[in-house]
Amino acid sequence: DGKERTVKIGDNTKMSSFAVVTPDGKGIILNTNHGGRDNRIEYVDLETGQIRTLSRPQNFSEPYLAISPEGDLLYIINQSHTPDRFFAVDIKTGQEVEIPHGDLTDCMTHPDSPLINPNTGEILVNSRAMGGLYVFNPETGGVMRNLVGRPLNTSAITSIDDSLFVGVSRCGAGGYIEEIRPDGTSEIITPDGLLPDAVMKIRASNDGLIYILADDKPSGSKDPSGYNPQIIVFDPHAREIVNRYELPGDAYFSYFSLNPVDGSLLVCDQWEGFCYKADKNGENITRHVIGIRHVDHLEMTDVSSDGHLYVGINPEGGYSHGDPATDRRLMEMDPDTFELRPLISSVSIDKGARITPIT
Repeated sequence: DGKERTVKIGDNTKMSSFAVVTPDGKGIILNTNHGGRDNRIEYVDLETGQIRTLSRPQNFSEPYLAISPEGDLLYIINQSHTPDRFFAVDIKTGQEVEIPHGDLTDCMTHPDSPLINPNTGEILVNSRAMGGLYVFNPETGGVMRNLVGRPLNTSAITSIDDSLFVGVSRCGAGGYIEEIRPDGTSEIITPDGLLPDAVMKIRASNDGLIYILADDKPSGSKDPSGYNPQIIVFDPHAREIVNRYELPGDAYFSYFSLNPVDGSLLVCDQWEGFCYKADKNGENITRHVIGIRHVDHLEMTDVSSDGHLYVGINPEGGYSHGDPATDRRLMEMDPDTFELRPLISSVSIDKGARITPIT
């Protein structure tokens, strides 16, 4: 209805991973943490502010969430520290629904990926046990097709039209972008030597270009010095670089948000707690301090059409591996001033409102 509503999530509620807005725009489903290891998947009613628990995963790690196109089921992939589970929960009743998935085990998905196709209900699943990237159809009892015959250790994935584009990092050999077509065929579309070793994140803009956050230094180093962070704008059709510019200073940039309309970027540093903002051409780069150091496992959404940007971040700084004092929270960041609004989720309820990309 176009109205804006403010909902207080709760003083003791910590954010563990991104939430999803229900298709009817009436609620937010989010994974919360109430004391380090007490994970819950909760539904927040945007009209009343009431919260009800849908599921309590018996797992320290963070489940990935996706809502069915009809809006009745919440798909959950519970991964990492315990044997992985792939199941669904009825959003209205909270009852768990088992999904037959055959040999599809040891599952993971990508926070950046189109987790679920809103037209077909198919879900993108990366199975380490089966060794590949699969499209899984829960409606037909686990019918899958293999897209890539190997597990992908990357969260750099985006989509343009019906194709997926995956960014792959290779230490010492140069990273690359691979196109995965709807028929299951795939092809590396970046020439050798075109990209640096570390392809951190990729995003697609509305004009069909791919924005790549890359670095010469492989990820995982705890020393922010010596990095060469850069933004590369790549045309996947012409298979050429349209623009390329470096971000100033020594920093470990592993997160960025794209405004898909105008191509402007927000790039956040994991170590010193600041962001760079750049326009589409890489000009007018400005540096903004957000005042949080060591923002471990920060996540960012793209800027929505109504100007909202959401982050999963630890407002006190530090690392969020189960310590209740350092867990992330769902916060709203003003993309112009970088002001953080802790524990408050303001969502414009219209077609432009979303918290995590699910298409």
